[in-house]
Amino acid sequence: MLLLCMLALAVGCGFAALLRQTPSRGRFPKATPEWVNTLSTAKYRPMERLLTDVDFNFVGSQPWCSLKMVKRLRAQRRHILRMYLRCLDRDFHRLCDGLRMVMLSSTQDRPDLAVALFKQRVSFTIGLALVRLRIAMHATDWATADIRALIDTLHAVRDQFQQLASAPATAAV
Repeated sequence: MLLLCMLALAVGCGFAALLRQTPSRGRFPKATPEWVNTLSTAKYRPMERLLTDVDFNFVGSQPWCSLKMVKRLRAQRRHILRMYLRCLDRDFHRLCDGLRMVMLSSTQDRPDLAVALFKQRVSFTIGLALVRLRIAMHATDWATADIRALIDTLHAVRDQFQQLASAPATAAV
C-alpha cells in the first residue's frame, strides 16, 4: 500500500513538473521556414548518453575518485539533461505552432495532418513526462532515461513542416 501511494505521489509530481515547465504561448518566436531549415535534431543527440553508466563507471573506477564525486557528476548530468529537455520542448512546441499556422493558411484542407499532429503532441507530452520521471528515478539508481523517441518526434514534425511549407498550394507564413 505504501509503495502504491509513493508511486502515485511520484507520478503526480512528475505531471506537476511537466505542467510547470511546458512553454506558454508567445514565449518563443514564430517558426518560419528559414528557422525550420536551420533546426537540426543532431544538437539533441548528446542527450542520449548523458545518463549512461559508461562514464560513471569509468570515473568511479579511477583511484582519485570518491563516491561523492560520482554522485555529484550524476546530479550535474541530470541537470544538463533537464536543460536540454527544456530546449527540446520549446523547439517542439514552436514547430507545432508553426505547422498549425501553415495548415490554417493553406488553401488545401488536411485533416489527416491535423490528426497526426495531435497524436504527435500527445505522444511527445507523455514521452516528456516519462523521461522527466525517469530522470527523477535516476537519482535513486532506479532507471535511466531514453530520449530517442522525443528526438524522433521532433524530427517528424520538422519534416512535416518543411513538406507543407514548401507545397505550392500553401500561402506564405
